[in-house]
Amino acid sequence: MLSNVKKREVMNLKSTLIFFSIVCCVACFCFFIFDDGLVEDKPQHELITTVETAINYNIKTERANATKNRENDDEIALTRENESKAEIAHNSMSFEEDWCVANEDLTNTAYRQSIAAIEEWERLQGLYFVDSEYKKNPPNSEYISLYQAIDMPTLIQYAKNDDTLAMSVLLQRSRELPIFEEKTQQLLKEMTEKLLVRGELFRSVTGLINSEIVAAKQRFRKINKIDNIIIDHILSALTYVGYGLENKSILGLEAYLVSFELWKEAKNDSASYDKRSLTPSIFDPNIFLTDDHLATLPIRIEALRDKINEKRAVQFLDPLPLPRDLPAIAQHRLHKDLAYLATTYGEYEVFNARALSVLKNKYYEPTDCSKRLLKRERLLATYRDKYLDKGIHSSE
Repeated sequence: MLSNVKKREVMNLKSTLIFFSIVCCVACFCFFIFDDGLVEDKPQHELITTVETAINYNIKTERANATKNRENDDEIALTRENESKAEIAHNSMSFEEDWCVANEDLTNTAYRQSIAAIEEWERLQGLYFVDSEYKKNPPNSEYISLYQAIDMPTLIQYAKNDDTLAMSVLLQRSRELPIFEEKTQQLLKEMTEKLLVRGELFRSVTGLINSEIVAAKQRFRKINKIDNIIIDHILSALTYVGYGLENKSILGLEAYLVSFELWKEAKNDSASYDKRSLTPSIFDPNIFLTDDHLATLPIRIEALRDKINEKRAVQFLDPLPLPRDLPAIAQHRLHKDLAYLATTYGEYEVFNARALSVLKNKYYEPTDCSKRLLKRERLLATYRDKYLDKGIHSSE
């Protein structure tokens, strides 16, 4: 039988993936944006750097790590508190049943099945990480250790030969390349779009969303107003968010939320910024996107899926599975991750923000399980806040 501590360690490892994914993705894309993409009619972009990300992301990551490194103890306390209320259901369900919280509902055997299923689902989304200064032996690093060790020219050749693991590692090692050269930007853009076509959402969707939002912010700084080009960038970003949600992944949604949270923090954290051009009340998709704009999102998402499948057909690949054909664990993970995002970025931002409402209504339906998960995450958040209030930080 697995001990509570061991169970919590496994769950803690999984829950840290989202924040670590965004760190890696920002490192890959903070120096460039794409000139076009899988979304049609893209304007020519300027070469820029994401200054607000560079200034603020390390601070945000440290906060997140201080929070998540305490979640092991938090979940132990939460489980103990709920054990007396859930004696009948606790550890009695099989993996095939309609369970909600894995470590509270499933038998030990079923719990192990759920962990294996989650790990496989994360690999299908492309969650592979190289060793870095941020993390040693990160999740799924054993699958790409050989690619991390080879020289860059060989890695590029493997990636160009459609080796998806090589593409993932190349994007993570992009700082080793002359990042400002157009040739490098085109290479990284090509790798990102190939990963999207291959169905690996992590580095593709998050990178494309970051790129679109960065381009919109840069143009807003330049003209200090909202125009159709900015609107198109944000709608493209939301298209990728919706495509991720359609495929039971919140990775794109968190990339979107992080980008706008950092934007708001920047105006307070950096005295050198032009405060006027960083006013959140102006650059806010919840305000400047109209109902007509938002109504185009389902059409855009369908067109994106069709375009991806067309590219797959050319490569003699089967069409991507429809959302209804995805493994059951994907839906479990989606509801758990949405509850986590709601307590991290705010329930309004995740569930009620106007710019996301069309996507939420289409891909998320409140259930008894989702309400239970949200209640559970709220309780975990109170524990996290308690630790942060006491000044408890990670020793890593």
